[in-house]
Amino acid sequence: MVQGGRNPRVLPGQPANLDAVENIPVLEIPTGEVDRSQGDIHPLSNPHYTPCPRNGLVIAGAIASRLRYLDPAGAEVYACNLGLFERELQQLLTNWERRRGPLRGRQVVSYHQNLEYLADWLGLGLAISRTNPGCPQPAPPRRTGGADAARQDRIGPVCQRPGRRRARGNDGLGGG
Repeated sequence: MVQGGRNPRVLPGQPANLDAVENIPVLEIPTGEVDRSQGDIHPLSNPHYTPCPRNGLVIAGAIASRLRYLDPAGAEVYACNLGLFERELQQLLTNWERRRGPLRGRQVVSYHQNLEYLADWLGLGLAISRTNPGCPQPAPPRRTGGADAARQDRIGPVCQRPGRRRARGNDGLGGG
């Protein structure tokens, strides 16, 4: 999108370009050759860092810093708003971290590799991760057996992002 937007000010290496992930520890960096024949994969690393609320602090800080650089006249406003956001989010994080205790160590099912950052923060294990429909990828042994295998392994809930719909009759565990 950045390249197609034809705005040279936002191209990589230019001051108005911001990669918000720069200060977030990157998860799932592939090794070896990667191509689409391997399924719905993330060729550079897992880009789904926003579901983890802890990363919101890093992202907001990067945005405010860049805005202060690009618009020095508004620097005080950006700094003030960042402070308000950080205080509010930190209060929420403190509350959520207190409440996440029972989740630690639970295994959950994810349809796509989009919850790794959140799972890392919550201490969850992602037992089964499905690819997007229509993308070929060999099923690992854990996926075979579907719902029965998940029950036997005491795998917890199925997690999917809002707006994602399952195929009718699909229990999300490969059991139909």
